[in-house]
Amino acid sequence: MIKQLLAIVAIGTLSIVPYLDNTDYNPWFEGDTFIVSLDGSMKRISRFDPNWKPQSAYEDYHEQIYQEQERQRKEKMSDFLKTTANICTNGKDHTKLTLQNYMDEFIKGPCQPAVLVPGLIGTALQVKIDCETLQAKRPDIFENCGWQTCSSSKFWLKKPSEEYRMWIGALSSPFSIAMTSKKDKCFGDFVELYYDRSKKDPRDRYTAAPGIEITWAGNTPKSIDNECGTTAIQEIATDSVIKAAMCDPKGYHVFSDTLKNMGYIPGLTMQAAPYDFRKSIAASESQQYIKKSVETFYRLTGKKTYIFGHSLGSLHSTEAVYSMTQAQKDKVAGIVTIAGPLLGATKTFKPQVGGDDSFMFKVLLLDAGKWLVHLPVQWIYIHKDTFTRFRDAPWMQEILDRMEWDNEFISTGRKPTRANPLPWFPEPSEVCGADFADRSNHCQLLMHDMSEHFLKVVDKLYYSTTESTKQAITDTITATDAQQETTREKANNVEHPGVPMIVVYAAHEMTPFQFEYTKQPKPIVESTDDFYFPDHITKAIGDSTVLASSSMTPGIKWVYEHKHGLTTIPTKLVEYCSQYNGDAVSSIYDSKDAQGQKQFTNSGYLGLTCSCKFGQTGIDHCGHACMIQDTLFIEFAADVLTPNWKSTITSTPATESELKNIHEGCTNLH
Repeated sequence: MIKQLLAIVAIGTLSIVPYLDNTDYNPWFEGDTFIVSLDGSMKRISRFDPNWKPQSAYEDYHEQIYQEQERQRKEKMSDFLKTTANICTNGKDHTKLTLQNYMDEFIKGPCQPAVLVPGLIGTALQVKIDCETLQAKRPDIFENCGWQTCSSSKFWLKKPSEEYRMWIGALSSPFSIAMTSKKDKCFGDFVELYYDRSKKDPRDRYTAAPGIEITWAGNTPKSIDNECGTTAIQEIATDSVIKAAMCDPKGYHVFSDTLKNMGYIPGLTMQAAPYDFRKSIAASESQQYIKKSVETFYRLTGKKTYIFGHSLGSLHSTEAVYSMTQAQKDKVAGIVTIAGPLLGATKTFKPQVGGDDSFMFKVLLLDAGKWLVHLPVQWIYIHKDTFTRFRDAPWMQEILDRMEWDNEFISTGRKPTRANPLPWFPEPSEVCGADFADRSNHCQLLMHDMSEHFLKVVDKLYYSTTESTKQAITDTITATDAQQETTREKANNVEHPGVPMIVVYAAHEMTPFQFEYTKQPKPIVESTDDFYFPDHITKAIGDSTVLASSSMTPGIKWVYEHKHGLTTIPTKLVEYCSQYNGDAVSSIYDSKDAQGQKQFTNSGYLGLTCSCKFGQTGIDHCGHACMIQDTLFIEFAADVLTPNWKSTITSTPATESELKNIHEGCTNLH
């Protein structure tokens, strides 16, 4: 009888095995729950609270919150969206046109093609896992992630899925940013890169652990779509709780939606340039994507392309153009750098020294401060020695003189008797601020002298000179060859990229500039495998991540060069959240010709108003990461893209089948 019962149980078990799924997932926290309200504020509820429910019970609720936020956002933009709907195709609905007819309408229309380049951690990353290889060659990683098998038949053991969203990982995945412990190693094991300097091509020098392949979302079998990389640079997070709580992960979401409303089609007239942000710029695929897109768009439309680079994307954009031939540059309408750390950002040195608590988003614990330490891209952000090396240059003397001029005006309340050292930049008697707590309403450079030290460890000071920076690295960080692969000669020399420049910066939030440690952080971090945050942080004006000095200095140099006849190419310095030009959305264009074509000929300053000035969003939504989602910035970008310039051709040379292949095959990314 017992044998018969065992046989029945065995047969029953075998019969249900095919229907069981032992693929690993994170069943959310066994403990706390996070609740997001309509304004994006997040509340943490302990599991011992009488109102506690499992997080999964709130998934529908948070999706509704997010959808309501989107509805309100579109309602605020409704007038603008109506007036710009299908503007690029002369009012015709591109979804009802053949691709050839669409291209011909775009050629006749007022718009220029666009490339969107995201910033650091602004690209959604997808990981493919070869389970057998990973288990055999890196059993330590396999174990750290809590997996025990690659077989579905062993349903009582956990196995990995073939693919996961790596960044930002779903809250129910092994790569959730809602980590339960600082000791969690799975995410860090996967994100780590291995470097081989013997490889000639920088793009071949980086590898992941055996069995792991990471690329941008949309570039794998299970994530592929026909959005040509656009999906990877918008809505970086997939979970509604994250999307509802933070503007940061939305990326280019509002921007790309607006372009599509205007009549842009991914791959044909607009192109996202996603990239693996863990790698150096030299090894990034972004360079190939940007150059190929510019060439493709010019061939298809006879029009020059505007390149928009946010944060680190500004450096990718300028580097791509630096490496272009003059013939290629002639196909670029201009670069729009948005919150670009053109001279670096000291804030990113902090996670390398001892971790960074600012990556712990609200109440979600994210160990990004530790894994960012190992990313070579971080070294790009170390402050350049521009304020020291070029201190005697005429353009730098104008900057330093204007900084002193501003201080004299503010301290005495009287205009100095000597002339304004930068006559094209508004004077303090005028209004540039928007009632922000961290800055005066007076128009000032609000720049900080970056020749000062950026790091103090015990009693030793480190400066942005080459030798001092190297010493800081030696003393405080375990450096690798990969972390040194950041030399960008033309950028370090602040050379003009050779195309029209629109430098968008912010100067309304206090931003980390100097870090002080009373103890040596390196031995503490290495011995405890934990964080050691600075004992004191000095701040200066910027956008909460990038100093105004870092974004502005190259722009001021390029304006100087244009005004002194050293270049014929104009530069506009655009201050985000400035009231200098009033509430109207500013335009980089100075005039129109007889044919109605907008002309960008003058260099100088523009004030760009922002939504938070009107109380539409909290001040945190006007900081570094969220600027590209501001509805008024989007209107500014739309104006940049609609100069009504005439094309060099009257119809596209591409056939319908070729256009279909470019669009559906996303050939600019391959």
